[in-house]
Amino acid sequence: MPITRPCTSTTAPPSAAVLSAKSRRMRLSMVPPRRLCQAGPAIYCGDWNNDDQPYPMKVKSGKMFAIPYCNEINDIPLYIRKGYTGEQYLRSVVDQFDALYADSRKQPRVMGVPLHPMISGQPLQIKYLQRAVAHMKEHQGVWFATGSEIIDAYQSAV
Repeated sequence: MPITRPCTSTTAPPSAAVLSAKSRRMRLSMVPPRRLCQAGPAIYCGDWNNDDQPYPMKVKSGKMFAIPYCNEINDIPLYIRKGYTGEQYLRSVVDQFDALYADSRKQPRVMGVPLHPMISGQPLQIKYLQRAVAHMKEHQGVWFATGSEIIDAYQSAV
């Protein structure tokens, strides 16, 4: 996921501005969190695969939040590295959703779905993504949100 607001600050590295405007996701190894915090009031990253809820990160100044990134349903490793079929990809996404949806009865959950247009957006594979989204839409209380919307809701809830 890109950072919430474009890095226009002169203290932020130029690469951060390019990443936020043109990339679907960024690697923190490229730009340290402390540098990203200098770019704006509330920034998030989606590089951490360690939780299914957002949480604040420790930074010296500013605010930085982690938003869940689910590598287990990332289309690149599943289709390219593991050779999944569209049906296997669909099953993985639906299984992930179903587990998190059941768990969300106790506490809200976030399911980040790492997508790449050159993989899941291809004509032979997009129907599986569409079927997964249709499955999610059949459930009450599911919210399709951007990273910034998730962080805004998180900040207002805590």
